[in-house]
Amino acid sequence: MQVRRFALIYPSFTQWGGAEQAVLNGIRALSEAGHEVTLFTSAYDTTRYPPITMPRVHLVEMGGYGFMEGIGGTIRQVRLLSRLLRGFDLVIASSFPAHLWATLGDHGVPVVWWCMEPKRNLYPAILYEEAPGFGAHAYRTTHNYSGLAGIIRLIRHDPHVLLPYPVRAFGQRLLDQRAVARTAAIWTISPYMASKIAHIYRGRQAEIVWVGVSMPDPVMRVDQEAIFLVTTRLEPIKNAATVLHAAALLGNRLAQIRLVVVGDGSELDSLRALASNLGITNRVLFTGHIPTDARNDWYARCLCVIYPALAEPLGLPCIEAALMARAVIADRRGGPADLITDHETGVLVDMTVPRQLADAMLSILDDPDRAHSMGQNAFARASGMFTLSAWRDQFTARALAACQSSRS
Repeated sequence: MQVRRFALIYPSFTQWGGAEQAVLNGIRALSEAGHEVTLFTSAYDTTRYPPITMPRVHLVEMGGYGFMEGIGGTIRQVRLLSRLLRGFDLVIASSFPAHLWATLGDHGVPVVWWCMEPKRNLYPAILYEEAPGFGAHAYRTTHNYSGLAGIIRLIRHDPHVLLPYPVRAFGQRLLDQRAVARTAAIWTISPYMASKIAHIYRGRQAEIVWVGVSMPDPVMRVDQEAIFLVTTRLEPIKNAATVLHAAALLGNRLAQIRLVVVGDGSELDSLRALASNLGITNRVLFTGHIPTDARNDWYARCLCVIYPALAEPLGLPCIEAALMARAVIADRRGGPADLITDHETGVLVDMTVPRQLADAMLSILDDPDRAHSMGQNAFARASGMFTLSAWRDQFTARALAACQSSRS
């Protein structure tokens, strides 16, 4: 086997999320197949992610502001990578603005854009189509520039933020479109997201590369507690507030359940306040960010997983739940609908309507055997598609094919 040298670029590993886990799994897949991989990122937080100790894997922290990089920082990263990427066989850039850094320079290496999702605030009408009421800045907030000191730092770092947002967005869209046009191929994570990419980038076709997940052996049948588990980053578009409103509609049945919310984010404090205002605090546990093993323990104990995110590219917790033989209630629009067969492997509802979610929760609570059966069905499907070993073969084959096609 010919050993290949891969560069994988991701903006930042300073917050916990499914995309970051997928990138690390991709690196592990290539490493285990015997290839050399270098991860380029602005920062890597070892309090959230394990130290890079995989064989043949190298980490380069480039500095900068990651996802929040401005024009000056983007130019810096492009210049730096123009030098550092020479000699690799393939560059895999994931998430905005990594594909700008990888394609706008001059290093002579083909670039694949592994697009979990385009930058949402550049194309809100398309990417929030299934999330009525959300605008360009609804997806995530950042702590990088909080407070007066943060605002001063932001202006000094990137004074173009003083321009009106439509002006800034216009310039970013031009760079984004140019960068995508220079990629050798686009990979994405679901048919739903492939359709969005084709809409945004003038018919460019994206190849589906399903993500892979490493999970413990599933707990097929235990005396599960009446726990409804929510595991997600707590940002507005993740829609955790709807779960709290739905729980409040359960009336006297609320006393029979426990709602566990795993994750952190900008909305954690406001969600705690909402639970208090709804009078359901004693039935809700907010864990914040917890280690993987602790999160998997909640999967094993729960009766059902609720994934409330709107306009979601895929929904990694849906896969994690399936590999633990747990049914999922999720939104009928978006990536989760590519994963869940309604009333067979889970339940699909309109996640903007708390009453629909509450009714689904009651149906699970009234018939736990049905939840168990859906969980088994979900596992039967997911174990053939989304285990790390199955995905590793697919991902490695795609990467090697991209290397080959770039030289033909």
